[in-house]
Amino acid sequence: MTTIKQYKGLEVTVEKKTVTAEDIKREIDAAVAQNPKKISIDGPVKEGDMTIIDFEGFKDGVAFPGGKGENYNLGIGSHTFIPGFEEAMVGMEKGETRNINVTFPENYGEPTLAGQPVVFKVTVHDIVKEEPNELNEEFVKSLNIENVSTVEELEAFVESALNRQAEGLAIQQSHDAILEKLVENTETEVSEEALEFALQQQLARISQDLQAQGMSLTSYLQLTGQNPDAFKEQLTAFAKKQVILENALKEIVAIEKIEATDEEIDEQYTMISMQYQVPVESLKEQIPAEQMKLDMAMMKANQLVLDNAKVDFK
Repeated sequence: MTTIKQYKGLEVTVEKKTVTAEDIKREIDAAVAQNPKKISIDGPVKEGDMTIIDFEGFKDGVAFPGGKGENYNLGIGSHTFIPGFEEAMVGMEKGETRNINVTFPENYGEPTLAGQPVVFKVTVHDIVKEEPNELNEEFVKSLNIENVSTVEELEAFVESALNRQAEGLAIQQSHDAILEKLVENTETEVSEEALEFALQQQLARISQDLQAQGMSLTSYLQLTGQNPDAFKEQLTAFAKKQVILENALKEIVAIEKIEATDEEIDEQYTMISMQYQVPVESLKEQIPAEQMKLDMAMMKANQLVLDNAKVDFK
């Protein structure tokens, strides 16, 4: 059984960041630092140079997938490429093409290439050096921002962007605070099954995000120095709040008699299908209509709570 003390008129206070002249200057200074001048220089290539190259990799005389690039910016000494690649480019001249023999590391992510010798055909188009840029109209125009061509216009553009960012962050923080208060106002049973399901969902989501960055959860914990048991404990606490929130929203759906129409459900299937490039029929097998109907009703309940809250932005 679920009991909610209050879900309408929840009051929260959120501090909204005020954008200062220092914030604007910091952003612009960062943009200047991140966009140095690139000046073409004569060769040969040496350590520390920035090169613009074409390259293509071959294994046993056959080009392999993902081994080709055109007009690629490669800093010599950046250790961006396979060990030995950048070192072998030292001494090359503009317009020169050279075959570079290297061996992929044993722990390389693609099994068919791990530990294998390959040949890269490399052409140097240009050698450039980077110098600090200056904040002037020439620099502003090089950023190719629509309707922004002067320093003053850039400052106004950055101020507007930072204000939108601050506004969005404040709104998100207010939503989080409102739902946190809803959880605090809810008394409900958290079953072991529901808690374990929520926990596995969290673990799967985190693992998927890390995998997209080429990292496993185990590697992430080692890299950040986190204790696996403590991490799971934190995640379990978060999963418990998620279960309580879901139970609260289901209760609000029942109290308010909230329903999703067939048209809304069809629109949701279509939207998810387009977002994840999955056929609608396959989605309906993964998410049955009754589950989608409940999910959408809970989304409406969630919005009802947010719409009826009282937020004080300080």
